[in-house]
Amino acid sequence: MKCKICRCENSMSIVPGSVKEIFEDDFRDYSILATFECRGMNLVKYLPGYFIVSSNLSKTLFQNADLSNNWSEYDEVGKDCLYTNNLIGIMTKSEKKH
Repeated sequence: MKCKICRCENSMSIVPGSVKEIFEDDFRDYSILATFECRGMNLVKYLPGYFIVSSNLSKTLFQNADLSNNWSEYDEVGKDCLYTNNLIGIMTKSEKKH
């Protein structure tokens, strides 16, 4: 991405290997979902969107689960209810080099 004013090149990329699966026990505390490397820009807002949710009991995949609000589905194979509620996104700046 190029700045319209100074024409400097800016970029953002996901740090390879940083995207994490989140499990039920991870919801008790904050969990890191991914790490981004930003050059010349900062992330300013997290917008929850569509994710793939997998049942632990049957490995059934629920594609395009909208996690911007409370979400629930029933896993018929695993005979289990899956849900999320009150998810919030927090972004923090890390000086750690990956």
